[in-house]
Amino acid sequence: FWKTCSRIFLVGKLAQGKLGQFLEEGIKEHLQLLGMNHFSVQCFDNPKVNTISLLGCTQIGLADKESVYVFDFGNTAVKCGRAHLTSDGYEIKEQPAMIHQDYRQMSDTIETAKEIHNQIVLAVLKTIQWHQEDCSAYEVSLCMANNLIDNEIADRGSYRSLRLLAPCYGEYLQKYLEQETGKKFEVHIMNDAQAVANLFREWSPKAAVVTLGTHMGIAYP
Repeated sequence: FWKTCSRIFLVGKLAQGKLGQFLEEGIKEHLQLLGMNHFSVQCFDNPKVNTISLLGCTQIGLADKESVYVFDFGNTAVKCGRAHLTSDGYEIKEQPAMIHQDYRQMSDTIETAKEIHNQIVLAVLKTIQWHQEDCSAYEVSLCMANNLIDNEIADRGSYRSLRLLAPCYGEYLQKYLEQETGKKFEVHIMNDAQAVANLFREWSPKAAVVTLGTHMGIAYP
């Protein structure tokens, strides 16, 4: 893949401001020393959003949905908000991030899975309550710091234990939210780096997106 890739985007808090400029210049200089001048490296920042992965969560065929609740369940914190459709696309109204314990250090057991699941449910319901939007059905799109293979949680990463609850955690979460609230839910789940990469489809297939958060991630538009 990397032989045909020509454009690399660096995205995340570490890719912003002066540090981002330093990284971009340093990487370009190193690639030149390696004789790999065909790569275009660019730090990317969207000033309209604080957490760009939340905007990426809307890029999954939701263009006709006026309101989408978006979440980034990271290694360190949960970022959440509501995406509202405007004439210029989705705008994100984001809430303060919620710091959580290090799930990666917890034992890979059903008890851990239930604890993480309860935190996810709490975050979703509190966010809906915070926005005071009373609907009969809700769209929820979330990303997490964990690989997914064919929509199933992979067996490594901070959220790996969720796979112990059901083969497809997204369906499990959707049914749980519906039973808990008596409302209809549509739930979409993806990897956090993939959510960001969704925003760079116009450069596909010769682009790669590297996310710089608590850990480093990579995905292809």
